[in-house]
Amino acid sequence: MQLTPIEMYVKKYRPNSSFDKHQQAVFKKMVQLQKTTEIEINSKQNTQQGFYLYGDVGRGKTMMTKMYFNSSVLEKKIHMNFHTFIQLIKDTLNKTTNKHNSITNAIHTVIPDAKLLFLDEFYLSNSKADKFLYKIINSILNQNIVLLITSNTPPEYIALQSILNLIKQKMIICILQGERDYRSTFSSYNKTTYYLTKNTSIKKMHHIFKSIIKNNQYRKDTIISRGKKITASKYCNGIAWFFFQQLCCRKLDTVDHEVVAKKYKTIFLIDIPILTSKNQFDIKRFSTLIDKLYENRTRLICLAAAIPEELCDTEAQTLEFKRTISRLHAMQTKRYVFSGNSKKNQEQ
Repeated sequence: MQLTPIEMYVKKYRPNSSFDKHQQAVFKKMVQLQKTTEIEINSKQNTQQGFYLYGDVGRGKTMMTKMYFNSSVLEKKIHMNFHTFIQLIKDTLNKTTNKHNSITNAIHTVIPDAKLLFLDEFYLSNSKADKFLYKIINSILNQNIVLLITSNTPPEYIALQSILNLIKQKMIICILQGERDYRSTFSSYNKTTYYLTKNTSIKKMHHIFKSIIKNNQYRKDTIISRGKKITASKYCNGIAWFFFQQLCCRKLDTVDHEVVAKKYKTIFLIDIPILTSKNQFDIKRFSTLIDKLYENRTRLICLAAAIPEELCDTEAQTLEFKRTISRLHAMQTKRYVFSGNSKKNQEQ
């Protein structure tokens, strides 16, 4: 018998501990949506086709929505980072010569026959993309695809009123409240030393790299992502050495960073600078890189100019970067490191 999201959550995460009342309230609404969509997905009477879950970083939005996703009986389910999905749609549109129903056709290409789509880390930083995004969301919902969205921001932050109206009409909007940041909680008592600041010399980082590869020979390693060459300065047995400029100061996007994250089980990222309002594109690329490494459980060993909270000045820091800070802390835990690398070792 298929478990509901809340039953799956209790079994995996809360068998012997108290239940988070804020998460419990959200789960009840998820179960309500699941019953409605999976019984009435082809019915004209069905008005709710999705779930928009937002809240502060580290509250469990992705984890909870994954529970919904995994418990769904719909046959074709796809989970994708929002930025990756949008980039793949753009890439597909750039290749097509038939402009008739082009967005609908692009969606079919990127998520063929999907009945349930989970877009994680929804964030709109460019108001010029509003109309394009409206067409995509409208097309998804018109195809009776159940749409799950997680975001750090409420839908009211969306500039185009037509998108907000569409979400309000077709989706359940829910905030995940609570003061507890679970990533910070786990990292506070389960900390490792993989995030190093300017007090550590580059010579020390080379020593750490050599000790991890057990003094084996290393070489450069190049991967190709959609025609772009991405070269690790040093590589050995799934462990790669990159400088910040190589991954965050050139035109690489979320799809390229996904390729990097899937390729390597451990990444050294050297010389992360203090980021200011002059580095908006670098900040964006750094955030998407951390998202991809986090989602793929790639171990990250950093040499940065400051601790995560001080990497980005107040003027340049966005809600999206708050997630980056939270994930940088989570990526330093033994729980994160060993869960990811054990899986990658099995795959290699």
